[in-house]
Amino acid sequence: MATRRKKSSPSTRRTSGASSVSDAVRAQLANAIANRLELMRSPPDERPVSQATLAEILGLTQSRISQLLGGNTEHYSLERLMDIATQLGLTVRVSVTRPYTHT
Repeated sequence: MATRRKKSSPSTRRTSGASSVSDAVRAQLANAIANRLELMRSPPDERPVSQATLAEILGLTQSRISQLLGGNTEHYSLERLMDIATQLGLTVRVSVTRPYTHT
């Protein structure tokens, strides 16, 4: 008797696609946050700001600041990254469009 493969449901397909989209958005947010933190750490013509000071400003631990600077977002929800970006004075915009198709 042949073994039948179970078809994935539409919700499963959406979830895996949503996960890759979520990962891409998280990566973009992490990059923007890391850039802003680097600017804050080494402002031109001013005294550098330590990771500990940045952590205090954002209500995070120094190790979490280090993770953000390194692009590691696995411990952050998308919502939390958006909150951090907003705290840093960044504007987060989401754009939803139809997929581009070749004609």
